[in-house]
Amino acid sequence: MVYRTQIVAIAFLLCWFIIPSAALAGNFDGSRELVCAAMQTAACGYGSDCITGTAEDVDFPTFIRINVKKKTISATEEFERDVVTKIKNIKRTEGRLILQGVEQGRGWSLSLSETTGKMVMTASGDGEGFVVFGECTTR
Repeated sequence: MVYRTQIVAIAFLLCWFIIPSAALAGNFDGSRELVCAAMQTAACGYGSDCITGTAEDVDFPTFIRINVKKKTISATEEFERDVVTKIKNIKRTEGRLILQGVEQGRGWSLSLSETTGKMVMTASGDGEGFVVFGECTTR
């Protein structure tokens, strides 16, 4: 009797978590505004060691907003500066949303999983490179 109750409880929990995640697949396709958190960063300069750590360690906003419809990426209010970057290229391929642009002499690219919301953003300039790993949610 206890065994049957445990099976029902497990089945209920599986349905509770799996069905909503399947229904949410595609929430990260750019059709809705996203808020993304920078989880880990790395900054490297030619001929020097790389610095790894938090967004603050490389002067990057902890939270950013991505609005594909408006073609903008902006820092949230918590960042001390009003930063807005224009998205120049948008491409969807193999379950990923790829965004690209240019800011302050650096080319950047952001790759976002349309199913999980995990992102990787890279930027490179004259002898320097940055990587930001993060996760996004819809607004």
